[in-house]
Amino acid sequence: MRYNPSMVWSGSCCYRSIFSGFASDSYSIINGNRLMSSNNPSNSHQTAQSNTAQSGITNRLVILTIDTETASLHGDVYDIGYAIHDKRGNIAVQRNWLVNENFTDARRMMGAYYASKLFSHYAPMLDRQEIHLTDWAEIVETMRSDIERHSVNVVAAYNLPFDMRVIRQTNDALGDGMPIFGRNIGVKPVFGKIVKLLDIWQFICESRLDNNLYRSVAIENGWISKVGNVKTGAEFAYRYTFGKHSFIEDHTALSDVLIEVELLTACFKTRKKIPYNILDGQAWRIVNKKAGHDTDIHGGVSR
Repeated sequence: MRYNPSMVWSGSCCYRSIFSGFASDSYSIINGNRLMSSNNPSNSHQTAQSNTAQSGITNRLVILTIDTETASLHGDVYDIGYAIHDKRGNIAVQRNWLVNENFTDARRMMGAYYASKLFSHYAPMLDRQEIHLTDWAEIVETMRSDIERHSVNVVAAYNLPFDMRVIRQTNDALGDGMPIFGRNIGVKPVFGKIVKLLDIWQFICESRLDNNLYRSVAIENGWISKVGNVKTGAEFAYRYTFGKHSFIEDHTALSDVLIEVELLTACFKTRKKIPYNILDGQAWRIVNKKAGHDTDIHGGVSR
């Protein structure tokens, strides 16, 4: 059945009966660098768990890198994706969903910052069955299960405080009434054990962007905010780190997660101290030490 945009906002939303849950091909981490794919999520989980134990990865970092797209800066997550991986960037599992309750709300979605992507990106993705509409409760249940099965001990995102805040808001509105991210790190129900929180924005500003070379490259290429500060968003960090100066961030959740995994891997390679649990959302000031207030600093959107 081909995707028809009018079906998404048809009130009863017939997609709900067609699409249950989506996970892309799962991978297990074997001996650090080699990957084995599986189309059976349950088997891949079991394989990943046993292989990571055999390779000693249970004593290392097992990271869940997450990204969200929202209908407003206040919350209402409509696209959520994550990958579970090691510090070398080997991915054990990656998942992506459209949040049924929010994505099918036409009034809410027309106010989204990236509303144009509904038809340029999400319609083709739905048509190709690369992503499915899924209820929020099922998404959270799967996330909890993945964290437990893969023994996740670090949760990361680029500007992690933003994603924590909007996931909390969405869970308050659509979930079981219990906080996903609590005041104390690693609070249940999503995290069944203590985990460390890692803002990739903080890490890359400390380890790779706080130098005169980056500042000169940014100035030369116009990666400057309206008030004259050097931009440090994921798009610009990726351009500089990998020499791809024409790179444009997709601003869809799983696509952005995958570039963030690459950025995080590049940070680990520097062997700099890992800035766990620094969640002030002010990483850009590391590169712009004398800056004042700047709503344009992250990139195209203040988030």
